[in-house]
Amino acid sequence: MDAPVTTPCAHNFCISCLSYQSSNSEARVLRSRNNSMKCPSCTTDIFDFLHKPQENTELRTLIDSFQRRQKNVVSEGKMLKPLIL
Repeated sequence: MDAPVTTPCAHNFCISCLSYQSSNSEARVLRSRNNSMKCPSCTTDIFDFLHKPQENTELRTLIDSFQRRQKNVVSEGKMLKPLIL
């Protein structure tokens, strides 16, 4: 996962997935001529958020830690213990 972001509605996605979703779904124009893009998980409008998303650094650290742990386990041939979040 590259650059995890947390939307204003508290859903987590990688920024490239959100950007892809945004470019492949038609952002509709409302009567007030504002663009609208719905969160893939709910109905919250995240159009403005997509213009300047901020990486969730805490989630990034957790993902990096898990990926390092997974690489070490695979290289040592050990079983990976469950990770409780």
